[in-house]
Amino acid sequence: MKMKAAIVTKAKCLVIKKVNIPKCGEEQVLVKIKKACFCNETDWQIYQGTSPFLGTDWFHQLPDDILGHEAMGEIVRVG
Repeated sequence: MKMKAAIVTKAKCLVIKKVNIPKCGEEQVLVKIKKACFCNETDWQIYQGTSPFLGTDWFHQLPDDILGHEAMGEIVRVG
């Protein structure tokens, strides 16, 4: 099954792609996102390619990172 995701493929290039729905691990929930926002600081810096988190253990390297941490939705599965 697929979902749509906003993905930064390189600095200043954001595309919408269909990707696999992630598995719901133990002690996790899967949320079907109804509304999402583009964070004015973290997501913007990642989009610009200037985030201090890029390339660290906290955040993967470009390309193909899915953005979004300000969202609301419906819990569809509990691990």
